[in-house]
Amino acid sequence: MSSRLFRLFISGLLLTSITVDAESPISPELTSTIQKQLKLARPDFDYTSPVPTPFDGVYKVSVIGGPDLYVSADGQFAVQIEGTPLKISKQGFSSWSSPYEAQLAKNTLEAINTEDMLIYPAIGKKKTHIYAFTDIHCGFCQKLHLEVPKLQKMGVEVRYLAFPRAGEKSTAAQLLARAFCAENPTESLTQLKAMASLEIKANYQPDDKNIKQALNQYKQALAQGKFGEPCAKAPIKEHLALVMRFGLRGTPALFLADGTRVDGYR
Repeated sequence: MSSRLFRLFISGLLLTSITVDAESPISPELTSTIQKQLKLARPDFDYTSPVPTPFDGVYKVSVIGGPDLYVSADGQFAVQIEGTPLKISKQGFSSWSSPYEAQLAKNTLEAINTEDMLIYPAIGKKKTHIYAFTDIHCGFCQKLHLEVPKLQKMGVEVRYLAFPRAGEKSTAAQLLARAFCAENPTESLTQLKAMASLEIKANYQPDDKNIKQALNQYKQALAQGKFGEPCAKAPIKEHLALVMRFGLRGTPALFLADGTRVDGYR
């Protein structure tokens, strides 16, 4: 198991008991001031409600489907920042995450019907769970998926949601839809990720006959519907709406059980 994933697991165990008041700590007047200024500048954009940051008098607002902005209390100034603020201590630099945003994410994710996720249950006693927004063709998603059996043995339940980065009508979206509609959804997802991994290898090793043969077998199984067929119940559109709401940009995007967001896996 990678050291990063192990830290995620430990963090999940330590943080699952942490809760904060989900009610916004920002006054309605301040929210109105910031929102009015942003709408004055770009009325064609939709914005999230401002949330506190570790910087006095500065609030985070996300453009729906766009970047994060850090806005002054009077709404007169804003800066666009990639990434998250860093907490500085004698231990070094660490990512700061808003407990308010984490609680909102926790509430949102917990409200999702378990049938609308691809769930790999913990083996033995469940200790915690993580949410992973995944894409079929994402290399780091495939790397994470190889760690899933180890996580399961550690008592971690892995809950997958769809994030086809190429969009709702893409090939990746159709493949993810097959998994959701398959008779055995988790096995289908595992096989589809294996096929995607072989496709990547085939691009780099086009003359490898073993890779070609294995890939052809997967494609034949796909054509025969062995990995499922896309159907109306596949929640791809709903999951992409969450992607927009959370401002996710890359895969895999991970959330711990307490709603803490961890972008990416390496």
